[in-house]
Formats: sequence, structure tokens, C-alpha cells
Amino acid sequence: TVEPVPGYDVHLTIDFELQRRAQNILESTMERRRLIPQRDYITGEESLIEVEQGAIVALNPNTGEILALVSLPTYSNERFNESAPLLPIDYYLGLARNEYTPLVNHAVGGQYPPGSVFKIVTAAAAMEEGIISPQRLLAAPGSIEIPNRFAPNDPGRNQRFVCWIDAQGGTHEFVNMLSAIAFSCDIYFYKISGGFNQDGETVSGVGVDTLKVYAEMFGFNRNQGVEQPGEAPGFMPSTQWIRTAEGRPWATGDDYNLGIGQGFLTATPLQIAQMAAVIANGGFLYQPTLVHHLTDATGEVVQEFEPRILNVVDVNQEFLDVIAQGMLRVNEPDYGTAGTVGWLDEYGIAVAGKTGTAEYCDNIAQSRGWCIEGRVLPTHAWYVGYAPYDDPEIVVAAFIFNGGEGSAWAAPAVRDVMLAYFEVGPYAPLSEPEFEPANGSTDTP
Repeated sequence: TVEPVPGYDVHLTIDFELQRRAQNILESTMERRRLIPQRDYITGEESLIEVEQGAIVALNPNTGEILALVSLPTYSNERFNESAPLLPIDYYLGLARNEYTPLVNHAVGGQYPPGSVFKIVTAAAAMEEGIISPQRLLAAPGSIEIPNRFAPNDPGRNQRFVCWIDAQGGTHEFVNMLSAIAFSCDIYFYKISGGFNQDGETVSGVGVDTLKVYAEMFGFNRNQGVEQPGEAPGFMPSTQWIRTAEGRPWATGDDYNLGIGQGFLTATPLQIAQMAAVIANGGFLYQPTLVHHLTDATGEVVQEFEPRILNVVDVNQEFLDVIAQGMLRVNEPDYGTAGTVGWLDEYGIAVAGKTGTAEYCDNIAQSRGWCIEGRVLPTHAWYVGYAPYDDPEIVVAAFIFNGGEGSAWAAPAVRDVMLAYFEVGPYAPLSEPEFEPANGSTDTP
């Protein structure tokens, strides 16, 4: 016989209090979102929407240690306790049949179009490849058109690509890299992705295959190696893939969509957090981890887990700094797309980030009749940010399935998680008043 040997205790990187607060923040944000009607700006109709799935990831950008990992909907581990006499089959079947998949950890296993948060990667690729300088101004009307390849002289068959501001009757006029990130200008990112003509010059865009190389540097299209079952790699297309999958060549319009995080691209909330961490720490992609150290039965540390760098992003530090500055301006009041959120400036903490509002049309949307021609497609809400700007300690990514605008819903959730992490605002510790009773007095009347 073999004598039993006590196992080791696993000590996690998770901050228990931050985890609890992050889950409460996501739950309350989703609940509030359900109560606010969504307006279709094409038809003018308003309706309440389903908001049943979401995720939050908080991590240390300098180590890859995960501080909070929230996935909704979720389930109770206690219902599957080994001491229970029987597997709660009805409970399990209810979870398994739920189309919002509570048995999946959506923070690491959910794959979604990232929308405009992905512009961070597009920006890095375009500057590093010499396609655009940070200072160059590009014209940014409300929309641009691509001629039909089979009928290039028929304007009626042109394909129109719009910026989000077009629905408001506006334009971004002329933008450089900083303002394009701050305004999340789609036209600018269409151009640097698919190419443009301006000032008598024809410039080729990044293109899908080059952008794929940079995306993989930032952690997309690959498993990150986190200690969780069901981690998903996301998906990054290529020219070869589209020939095989759809039997057609990659088109300029595909580049446009990919450059703003749409089209065939999918990513996990963890990957979005990792992407922002690369900007925050100056170009290092760390392996995300949940395990800090192991101890034996006596409490002695038997193994410590050191941060592991997966790769160093091959992008000039000057360009990473430009992206960081643009992300800081995203949160600038009366300027950036998240400028109305009310960040942590009053506490002396600057936050940099990026909003995302990602159109989608998956099986759930199709089954509900949400993907109808002539109507606005449903959208997921995204936001990712880090703080403090000058010495980053934390990255937080929030995703709300069918949540609408990232600036309106995901960004405030990230703000609240950061308030909780830094213990300021509503999360500031309550301090006991300094009071010494006078001689002969008592603490009670």
C-alpha cells in the first residue's frame, strides 16, 4: 500500500473582495441596461432588450496576474457538491439548455466581435508598417464608398461604409492618430486598413495578412494559457482562409471591416484585457495566470509562479506611446468617446482606455429577428482601460452581450471596478473618528 500524501494548497492571484465587487457591478449594470429602451435610429422605434450575458476581466499588466474574472450568467458550485447524494439533473439540464450558456466561462471562453477596441492593434500595425505617421491628418467624412468590382462605373452599386457619427449627421472632418483613437473614427481606420488616396498620393492599407501578424503579437488568434478549461483562441481571418471558406478573394471592404474590429474577427474578453496590458506595460504580452503559489500542509511555500512573457510586441515604443496618449484622450471630458463617464481624476488617478460597440448577428440574434435589413444591427458593449496612466497597476475589460454602446454601459462598469480596486469614492474605507473621552466621561450617555 502507498501511504497517503497531503496535497498542496493553491493560492490564487484573485483579489476576493475585488472579485465580489466586480460581479456585483456587472450584475447591476446589466440589470439597469434591461430597464432602458433601445432606440433604432433608422426606424425610430424604441424597445427593451435582452441583456443576459457579460464578463469582466481585471489583471495586473506587469505580471499577467488575474485579479478578478467574472462571467454571467453563472451557476452555483454548491449544487454540484460531491456530498450531495444525487446529481441535480434538473438544475444541470436547465443550465445546459440555456442559450446564454452559463456553463461557459465567457471571460476566457466567449468569442465575440470586439469592435472598436481592436483599433488599438490596427493603429500599432499601421504606424509600425509606415502606412501612416501619427501626425498625418486624414479626411474623415461621415461615409466613404467602394466601387463595385464588376460595375465600377455604376455609382448605384457602390458599397457604402459609414462612421458611427454619420447617424448623427456629423463628420470628424480631419483627424490624426491621436484624435482618431479618441473619437473612434471609423473612416480613419477604414483608410489605414484598406488604403486611401489623398494629397495626390495612393497609400496601401495594412491589409489582412499583415494585420493578422500584429494581432497575434498582441495575443489574438491563440490560447493564452490561463489555468481554466474551455479557453478559446478567438479567430483572425486571412486571405487564404476566405478562399477556402467562401471561395472568393479577400476584398477591400473586408479590410475596412477588420480594421474596426468587425467582419470575421472574434476575441475573448481576456484577450482584450491582454491587448490593453501590452500598451500599459510598454510592449510585453504576459501569460495570464490565476495561480500565485502553492503551500504544503504546514503552510510552507513549495512553489512560486513567476511572471512569464509570451512575447515582446515588435512595435516602436514611440508608437505605443501615441496609442496610450490616444487612449487617455478617449476619457477626456467633452472630447473622447468615454468623456462623459466621470472617471477617477478627482482622486488623482488618470485612466486610459478604448470604447467598443460591436455589431453582431449570431444565432440568438437571428432567432429573435434582430438581424433585419433596413434596421440597425444589435451591438455588444465593450470597454477596456488601465490605470494609473503614468504607472499602470490594473487593466479592466468589460463586455456586455447585446449591451448597446460601450461608452454608455461597459465604460461605467470599468470605472466602478477601478473605484473598487483603488478604494476611492463609494468604496473608500470608513474611518473611525479620532475621539478621546474627557476625564470622568463615558462612551454612552
